[in-house]
Amino acid sequence: MQYRLLSLLADIEKAIRCSLPDADGTTLETSRMVSFHTGLARLSFRARGPNGTEPRGQLQLQHFNLADGRVSVKVHLSWAGSDAHRIVELYTLPGQEWSTEVQRVAEAWLDGPPAGVGSENSLLAAAS
Repeated sequence: MQYRLLSLLADIEKAIRCSLPDADGTTLETSRMVSFHTGLARLSFRARGPNGTEPRGQLQLQHFNLADGRVSVKVHLSWAGSDAHRIVELYTLPGQEWSTEVQRVAEAWLDGPPAGVGSENSLLAAAS
């Protein structure tokens, strides 16, 4: 699963970058951390613009082996400037495409924090 965790992290980053609108003078910077020993990974986002950099949020991934032998990945989504968070769970199921799950995670993060909990700092709002 270690390879899948790293490739899943890269695929999520790519899906987020591809879904972002072109912003004038703003680039998205990322940093990754992967611990193969513990099955944890983190992807952090910062926006670099004319006024410097500012954090945008992060995704934390945790790998689980389920009792029935299937693989599960829990993705914890958080956004800078918001106490809100969201959990997206991914499972290996017959007929389940990882690319569909990757897009689901990317869209959930790009949507920003859940409504009513500090939603003023979504990445799409900052990029527009």
